[in-house]
Amino acid sequence: MHRSGEKSIPVVPALCVLPLALLLLGLVLRAGIGPYFLGANQDPAYPYLLNSLNILSGRAPSHIDHPGTPLQVLGAVVLWVRWRLGGGGASEPLDHSVLGDPEGYLHAISTALMLFVCLAHFLAGAWVYRVSRRLAPALFLQLGVFCFPQLVFAMVNVSPEPLLLAAGLLLVPALVAGATGREEWRGCLVGAALGFGVASKVTFIPLVPLLFLFRSLKARAAALLSCLIAFLFCTIPIQGSYPRLYEWLKALLLHKGRYGEGEPGVADLPVLLHNLAELSAGEPFLSATLAGYLMLLLFLCLSRQRGEGSPFRLLLVVALVIAAQLVVTAKHPSAHYLLPSMALGVLGNAALFLWAQTTGRRRLCRGMALFLVLGLVLSLGPVRSRFQGAQSMAAAERELARYLTGNPGARVVPYYRSNSEQYALSFGNIFAGGFFAEELDRRFPEALFYDMWKARFYSFKGAVPDASVQQLVQSGAGVVLTGAPLPYTRPGAQLTLRPVSTGGGVALYRLGATE
Repeated sequence: MHRSGEKSIPVVPALCVLPLALLLLGLVLRAGIGPYFLGANQDPAYPYLLNSLNILSGRAPSHIDHPGTPLQVLGAVVLWVRWRLGGGGASEPLDHSVLGDPEGYLHAISTALMLFVCLAHFLAGAWVYRVSRRLAPALFLQLGVFCFPQLVFAMVNVSPEPLLLAAGLLLVPALVAGATGREEWRGCLVGAALGFGVASKVTFIPLVPLLFLFRSLKARAAALLSCLIAFLFCTIPIQGSYPRLYEWLKALLLHKGRYGEGEPGVADLPVLLHNLAELSAGEPFLSATLAGYLMLLLFLCLSRQRGEGSPFRLLLVVALVIAAQLVVTAKHPSAHYLLPSMALGVLGNAALFLWAQTTGRRRLCRGMALFLVLGLVLSLGPVRSRFQGAQSMAAAERELARYLTGNPGARVVPYYRSNSEQYALSFGNIFAGGFFAEELDRRFPEALFYDMWKARFYSFKGAVPDASVQQLVQSGAGVVLTGAPLPYTRPGAQLTLRPVSTGGGVALYRLGATE
């Protein structure tokens, strides 16, 4: 059954259009940003790849910071399926196959993530249509994803973010209820999505208070229990590492610095306020969404529209959750940490649009439609910048090629964010517990890397003394370092750096020896 004016529109095909458009956009973006070993693309793609391989090798994942276990399990399944479809076992062992073609396996994981997100995108729209019998709010929800560039960028990453987007969209039963049967059943669905999201990345924790959208204690209890069960189930591979995960989260919460560093205590208020202002300015559509909720809450209070049928409770909880995530993220300011709140904003806007449509508030409907168009326009700039960033990394790769052409025989030593597949494998292996060092050393016996944080050189076998590197420099062939721009010029006691190129986010340095 269709609403008036929607009779000629087939519902299922209509609900498939925008998820398919999202999939197509994701594929275009993935092609545009280049290989996963290229610069910033390698983190955290390669650590997740090799931790997925750890699971298939019968070992627990070594990287549990996010914790990210659902992605590691999904990655393990995809690795095994791709290996088997490629005649796995007949030609080479699984670990040899993955280490020999990491990009092919990463693309397979990425494709699986894209399909999962698009399925959640479709199901979220289908839920709204199911409870409202209105196509416009369902399409409004689906179109809202395109207003947040971070949600679109999440499609191409081999990281927890695609799973956070999917989990966020699957929270729709908490915000859009309708006549959908027992509230406890919706609580179980929402709790499962919350537990899955928290297991994927702890940045999903601020969304747990959405449980208070349920009115009955039974529904809240069902949601909380479902959340706990889902989290425990999704983190089965790392159950032995729960104490380490707890200590990591405690350090994040109780220390002043970023990522659990610094002294215990609360971060300086001026720093937090500065970071909060930058986050708000950097994500204008999320900030505008929160501001709109606050203004509407004020209007509903002043007009005493807080009873049954009012969106007051929904707006209050959603606004508090978004504000809380902004405050928490101010300690570790990065826009992608706000992704759960962006997904929640998509749902909140759709729920508000549905309320406006069902109560005949046409002016509000038109205003929200214009707001959606504004979001789509604002999203074009960041998408263009993402492509330009990829072009800068490609330009840095060409600069390195030109340098090597003019300096034949020069030894390249890559480090963090270099355009090097060997370094990406080394980086991933470190976060995978170093279990693949022997096979990687067999494949790349001459590999040499630099640790920009500890200012030391190393190979797949282990640390390499500065004296050995100095001998290599003095041999006359020439040594160049490439990676993120360095804040110092002395990479070792007897070594110096001479910048060759530092543009595009990937720097090139000639390594010299001190007299």
